[in-house]
Amino acid sequence: MRSNKNIMLFAVLALIVLIIWAFQTPDLPLDTLKEKYTNTTSRFVAVEGMQVHYRDEGPRTDSIPLLLLHGTASSLHTWDSLLLKFPHKRIIRLDLPGYGITGPHPTADYSTQMYMRVLDSLTAQLAIDRCIVAGNSFGGLLAWQYALGHPSVKGLVLIDAAGFPS
Repeated sequence: MRSNKNIMLFAVLALIVLIIWAFQTPDLPLDTLKEKYTNTTSRFVAVEGMQVHYRDEGPRTDSIPLLLLHGTASSLHTWDSLLLKFPHKRIIRLDLPGYGITGPHPTADYSTQMYMRVLDSLTAQLAIDRCIVAGNSFGGLLAWQYALGHPSVKGLVLIDAAGFPS
């Protein structure tokens, strides 16, 4: 009886491995992803050994741009529909490290401090001296943390922000 249970367990495990193997999808090359997910407004900036993908759209005459931070398992495409609602607003959005075309951090540092350094570097390289920051989920946590340490943040929008007390 015990050997029947072992055989059954082995068969189930073998079936699971076979299903995973049969349906696995190999990673696509970065050039293929760039071709599919970038457009004429896509830009890249070197930060912490990564090429951070961002888009800076809308009129530069807007004195206070909107910086958008996406949530977990997402990308800057989260905010596509927002561009249509604010055609007169300068909107900056990025693929946070670990997501989208930006890809992984070279040393696997996913600390809040690393994300703050990335945002500091991006805003410095884009010469943004003040902004409104909006974030969704994990991006809300980052927006909240960024606003706490940066008086240059003139407004904060949190959408279901992680880590924010209810």
